Amino acid sequence: TKEYYKASTAFVRTSDVNKMVDMFAEWSQLSSSKETPFYITRIVLQYLCVGNVKGCRQFIQSVCPRDDLRGASFRHPLENFSDLLCESIERKSVVLYNVVKKTYEPLIKVDPRLIP
Repeated sequence: TKEYYKASTAFVRTSDVNKMVDMFAEWSQLSSSKETPFYITRIVLQYLCVGNVKGCRQFIQSVCPRDDLRGASFRHPLENFSDLLCESIERKSVVLYNVVKKTYEPLIKVDPRLIP
């Protein structure tokens, strides 16, 4: 069996986001679609934990791009959370970070491992 979690922890330290996107695609195809947003969030948090904000943004843009025509409401709330969390780090905005954390706290508490 492949150990996707271990692979993702290695890929977040590289500059090649395509390897992560390919691994994510394979990982998510083998699982329930309900788990996909949690995989995205896990990978986003891994990128941010190692300080690879650029890689995090590239990953988000690859797997859950913004759709300006349909709006953010067409994405899963965890995808929006991941995008906005990354944006708060990109902007170095404590205000945005606190708004994101407070807004998405009920959703984050679904998986206690996501709580910082």
